[in-house]
Amino acid sequence: MQEIMPVKDNTEEEAVREYVDAIENNIEYFKEWCAIYKTQKEIAQQKVSFLEMKVAQLTEIIRQYQNGTM
Repeated sequence: MQEIMPVKDNTEEEAVREYVDAIENNIEYFKEWCAIYKTQKEIAQQKVSFLEMKVAQLTEIIRQYQNGTM
């Protein structure tokens, strides 16, 4: 005959522990998300800086062309 195991009641302490675990998991998720965001932001800033440099170079080329010094 198979023994019937009692269903474990979810006590207030266990519920709080589960809630805290869920919050800690959310914190870890958001830390990872922030790290990814920071990396993507840095990449975007580098691309903007590169494009600003290219715009400055093209502006100078246009200025020289318009002045006939090219």
